[in-house]
Amino acid sequence: KAMGMLEKAKEGEKISVLLERTEDKNGEVVVSASKAQKIKGWETLIKKYDDKELINCRLISKVKGGAIAEHVETGTLCFMPGSQISSRPEKDISKFFGEVIKVAIIKADRERGNLCVSRRQVLESHKKEDKAKIIKQFKVGDIIKDATVKGYSSFGAFFEVNTPYGALDVLTHLQEISYSRINHPDEVFSIGQKVDLKVISVDLDKLQVGTSLK
Repeated sequence: KAMGMLEKAKEGEKISVLLERTEDKNGEVVVSASKAQKIKGWETLIKKYDDKELINCRLISKVKGGAIAEHVETGTLCFMPGSQISSRPEKDISKFFGEVIKVAIIKADRERGNLCVSRRQVLESHKKEDKAKIIKQFKVGDIIKDATVKGYSSFGAFFEVNTPYGALDVLTHLQEISYSRINHPDEVFSIGQKVDLKVISVDLDKLQVGTSLK
């Protein structure tokens, strides 16, 4: 009867059941459809974990340290740590309840039958894909027009570059800002200033573009 399976079952329909005992006190065979579904769901999710496939889940309740997520297709319950719900700290996670979200299975305890999932990992992998798409547009020697000074530190200046695929932050090291010696980028730039930069390095592994004013 669990999970509303009995109400949904139609006469003549075939369903998977788990054989619990061959005889109860009345001499009848005892089977469980809900336990069979749980085992089937676990096997499905373990395969997806091994294949590194994303799954569809729905957050259904808040618990200590995170939330309980229900796998949409099988009804299997998973744990999502609070740190894995979003890319930034969330005061109120109830806004995520009920909506179907893509998550990655990050841990599977085969002995205890526990699964740990992450929404954050999916969000961050998409950000990396988007950033890689932007960086692939650049090649060494390109001139970037109207890069905006966004900030600086003791080792260089950060610029925001707008591209058809989105904005990208690039770094110009101190030694690439001027031919004459300077101690800090604020001797040359002011925040919001626009300058032209030359691309001197493109690193697709670290997802970084190095630039120069020289």
